[in-house]
Parts: sequence; C-alpha cells; structure tokens
Amino acid sequence: MSKGAKSERGGLRFFQRFVPELWDAESVERVYALALDAVQEIFKPDRAFVALSESKNLVPDAQAIQRGWMHDLTLPIYAAGNLMGRVMLQFEESRSFSDDETALLELIAVQAGFVIERIQERQAASVERKQKDDLMRVV
Repeated sequence: MSKGAKSERGGLRFFQRFVPELWDAESVERVYALALDAVQEIFKPDRAFVALSESKNLVPDAQAIQRGWMHDLTLPIYAAGNLMGRVMLQFEESRSFSDDETALLELIAVQAGFVIERIQERQAASVERKQKDDLMRVV
C-alpha cells in the first residue's frame, strides 16, 4: 500500500472518531476546536488556526478548496447559508491535495457547519422558551 493510501485511510479512521465527538459539542467554540484538531491530525500543516467571520456572507464561495499545489489552504465553514469562519492551514513546502483529501476537508467543514447550525437553533429555542416563560409570569 502506498504512503498516500495509508495516510488517507488514517484520515478516514480519524474522521470516524471525529464525527461523534463533533455532534456531542455543546458550543460553537468546541466545534471550531474539533475541526482544527481534525485537520491538524490528518494533514499535519506547519500552522493552522481558525479565523472567525465578521460579516455573514450569504453566498458560498464557488470553489472553496482550490485544486493544485499550494502553501495555504482555507476551509470555509457555513451554517444556515452564513459564513461562520474559516480553518486556515499553512505549509512551508507547497503540496497538492488529492480529490479524496479535498473531499475529506469539505466533509469536515460541512459537518462543522451542521453542528454550529444545530447549536444556534438550540440557543434560539432556549431564548424563545425563556421569553415565553417571562410573558406567562407577567400575565
């Protein structure tokens, strides 16, 4: 088995552990931490960090992950159509990403976005319940 195939299988095994832990996350900060841990474990960049978005972009990037050789990679995370943040990877040496690797990166971002959306919905429902309870007390 080639080194690349072994690496991809290791990445898939890590992803299988990542998803259940991600879905148990109780905060958006934890989701970002888990996504960052996942890309660091699988792709071993020289530097990796999360950049939060100040504005909510409603139009996703046409092609979030570029194909070809690169030093830097940006992995946008969307929730409910809004850009929430980006996981940024930097490599000292240019490297290319296989189609399987880019698919895995996109899957990490999509899963993180789903969980963030779920957390936001749960927080909104909690606020609504509190407002309803407050209204009932006034009545």
